[in-house]
Amino acid sequence: MNLELTRTAMKDLDQLEQKTRDKVYEELYKLRDNKARFKKLKGQEHTGRLRVGEYRVIFELSGETIYIKTVKHRREVYRKL
Repeated sequence: MNLELTRTAMKDLDQLEQKTRDKVYEELYKLRDNKARFKKLKGQEHTGRLRVGEYRVIFELSGETIYIKTVKHRREVYRKL
């Protein structure tokens, strides 16, 4: 599978501390290799979330591509969905 980050996701990652950013990338690679555990979001058929400590990665599955939409703290991530 391929990973593609949106501009929003890239900006979100740039704002994280290096240690947290490294953890997020590690989990994204696991997701790409089908080794990560994730949950689908209710009410959205092809959208899921990935937990990385206190941060959440929201992504959309489309064929063989995973589009990373946003990476935010858990208290902020669901406000604009």
